[in-house]
Amino acid sequence: MLDAPTQDYTKSLWAVRSFERPAKPAVQTGAIPLVSMQKVDAAYGKVPVLHDVSFDIHAGRTVAVVGESGSGKSTAARCITGLLPPTSGQILFDGAPLPAHYRKRSKDQLRQIQMIYQMADTALNPRMSIGQIIARPVQFYLDLTGKAKRQRVCALLEQIELDPAEYYNRLPSELSGGQKQRIGIARALAAEPRFIICDEVTSALDQLVAEGILRLLARLQDELSLSYMFITHDLATVRAIADEVVVMKDGHVVEQGPKAEMFRPPHHAYTDLLLSSVPEMDPDWLSNLLAERGVDNIGDAAVTKL
Repeated sequence: MLDAPTQDYTKSLWAVRSFERPAKPAVQTGAIPLVSMQKVDAAYGKVPVLHDVSFDIHAGRTVAVVGESGSGKSTAARCITGLLPPTSGQILFDGAPLPAHYRKRSKDQLRQIQMIYQMADTALNPRMSIGQIIARPVQFYLDLTGKAKRQRVCALLEQIELDPAEYYNRLPSELSGGQKQRIGIARALAAEPRFIICDEVTSALDQLVAEGILRLLARLQDELSLSYMFITHDLATVRAIADEVVVMKDGHVVEQGPKAEMFRPPHHAYTDLLLSSVPEMDPDWLSNLLAERGVDNIGDAAVTKL
């Protein structure tokens, strides 16, 4: 069945494994990054959680920040958004230092950096309609009201491939997980940002729905010249959408570089561990494993090469 699926739905599930957006050409030498973390340390109370973290995200590109739970991925994002001021170091946006705390940032600085959250269920107000949820940032950041605000909300729903006539007045409880995540994307887009942090946005979705979200984000990046910081522990997602990769462990950046280089040895030992832990839907997995271990065949006559 895996070699030659016959049903359209089975084919669509199997086709997910082939989605991989080609990485963009290398960044020009001397180009100013859109976002730059420079020797950032951070702590929760007296507990240090980030140590000398530095990486750049250039305009129109996607940087995947990967690592196990507790590696510092989301903490780095909180520093960029101003929710957790660094204890040392600085964060630049388009070459200019950002105030460490979000309360000290201008409305325009807040507008340009938005976030899409992992759990759309808890990120959407259950008492508000979809139209109301998206309208709030439209009014706050763009100062639109009345008919203009509604038109902008409808345009955003169309942009995320949901029919405004069908979804504008719905509540979040009436939507599927994938539809809720699309609303999270629309809410981020409502501010007309230049940079979006995607925090494990596909981890709670099944594979087919997750692929749809990745394709949507890729299209929006092309259309709107967006830059993404893609927080994930899933290296299949990294393959699908990233241009560059930053590997974090215990609050440190242990490796970073273009996606193609990150999937070719040699690696940092921790990157090797991450790569080796990725499950793949490979119909030839057993044959490949036997060949790797020097086994000629399977069954009663299996012989290990000496």
